[in-house]
Amino acid sequence: MINPLWFLLALVGLTIVGLIVESIRRRRQVEAIRALARAWRMNFVRRDTLRLTARVAGQLPIPGAAAIRTYHVVYGSASENYRYVFTMQYTLSSPARNAAIRGSPRSPSRAIVGGAVRPFSRLEMRTRR
Repeated sequence: MINPLWFLLALVGLTIVGLIVESIRRRRQVEAIRALARAWRMNFVRRDTLRLTARVAGQLPIPGAAAIRTYHVVYGSASENYRYVFTMQYTLSSPARNAAIRGSPRSPSRAIVGGAVRPFSRLEMRTRR
């Protein structure tokens, strides 16, 4: 029979190894997205500092999406248009699901009208595998 203390230590050790592996994976992912933003001459932020979640959540074609979170935002402007590429995470009544949402260009002159933000012109949605 295995000693409960050794079993506990093994579980704690495996958890620490898993946390380290996940941390390395996330760091590499962020660096790859940051490099992509530099190549496109755009800006990158890890969190939704632009408050895109509130603007785009209502346009999700998934009924029942809840706990919506936006992160890894790449943004910039090209001539008269803004461009956004970001990842949105949400939950459903079924198991959690991730989707990458790409915001297409929109005119900055029509971005805010009378204090209300107009919707994005197009959204492209791709389910993450």
